[in-house]
Amino acid sequence: MATIEVNEQTKAGKLILETAILLSKENKGITVFESEKKLLDRMKANRKNDLLNESETNAFLKQLIETKGDEVHD
Repeated sequence: MATIEVNEQTKAGKLILETAILLSKENKGITVFESEKKLLDRMKANRKNDLLNESETNAFLKQLIETKGDEVHD
C-alpha cells in the first residue's frame, strides 16, 4: 500500500485527487481515503493480518524446535 499526500488547494492536487477518485470507481486496486481515520483503521487492520495469533506462534516455535536437529553441520 502506498500513501500519497495531496494538497487539494492546488490545481495539480485537485487534478490528481479527481483522477484517483475516477480510477478508484473503475478499478478494485485503488482506494481513496478522504479521511485520515479511515486510512488509519485500514492500516491497523492490515497490520493485524500480518501478525501471527497465539496458536500460530506456538505451532511455528514447535516446528523450529523440531527442525533444530536437522541442521547441516560442516
